[in-house]
Amino acid sequence: AQERRSTRAAHAAAWVRARGIKLLLVEPEGVLKKQCNVSVVRSAGEAVAKRRASLWGAARNDAFYAACVPFLRALLLELPVSADGELQDPYDPLSQYGDGPPQRGVLRTDAPRIALVSSIGHLVSKRRPGEAELLPVQKVREVVAALVARLASELRVEEEALRERLDVLISFRAPGSAAPRGDGGELPEGSVEEEWSERWCKPQPGMLLDAAARAGVAAEDSLLVGYDFVDREAASRAGIGYIDQQHLLGVEGFDIGFDAERVKEFFVPGEDAKRPRAQAPESFAAKKKRGDGQSQPLRRGDRSPGASPLRPAPNRGV
Repeated sequence: AQERRSTRAAHAAAWVRARGIKLLLVEPEGVLKKQCNVSVVRSAGEAVAKRRASLWGAARNDAFYAACVPFLRALLLELPVSADGELQDPYDPLSQYGDGPPQRGVLRTDAPRIALVSSIGHLVSKRRPGEAELLPVQKVREVVAALVARLASELRVEEEALRERLDVLISFRAPGSAAPRGDGGELPEGSVEEEWSERWCKPQPGMLLDAAARAGVAAEDSLLVGYDFVDREAASRAGIGYIDQQHLLGVEGFDIGFDAERVKEFFVPGEDAKRPRAQAPESFAAKKKRGDGQSQPLRRGDRSPGASPLRPAPNRGV
């Protein structure tokens, strides 16, 4: 399994390099960690220890997605190459053994720059289901800092060295909310105007465009790895290429390998604003409100609309 993950990661990283990508934008929510979860273990060694103690407990107390690690290591690190030209990475981020990466990593000079363009800050201005309180701004920054520390640990490079190649942008203003301001009109401590601006709220493209500007990289040389239609829409408006995380990084516990030809079906090139917008599937609640989703009660003895040989119709003789 480790060899398959390593091979897949090497092919995916080679695909990114072949496209001349100079800036890899990543939405951490749903790509590097579980969405809306604030429990991130800061070091690879500690994560291994938790998995060794209890796989169930580790999954519950660590929101980090270890499935992203092989790809990031293949993309960012100098790794040994086999006789047939394949990258070889002995580190298994899903293992219950060892104490993290066995060898110190060396960052590639030709690796693309990384930008984390996160919407986790929306938990500051919009409550999660079942949550009574909004998340403090400082807590959001701590979660993102823990995520960066974990990435450095999984690569086994100094965190300062990684931060030189990585930018962090956080949007705190959820759709439909307003920036909280004090009596003097000031934003929460440590915040800047852009973080609370509407243009940084995806699917607005502002955060992606500003990340590219910070890196000094053109939109056409950038790629966003996202999780849902909102990320795809933001990339489209920014003229930045887009691909879902499952097609590039793989899925934890299920990996069919990386096929450069097949991935063309899922890669969305950056296009201008004339492109038709991606839209979320309409919910049942929306259809019902419009009148198209009204369900009709079944009369006694009627056949269920979803009946099948495995689920026969009710007994009409009753």
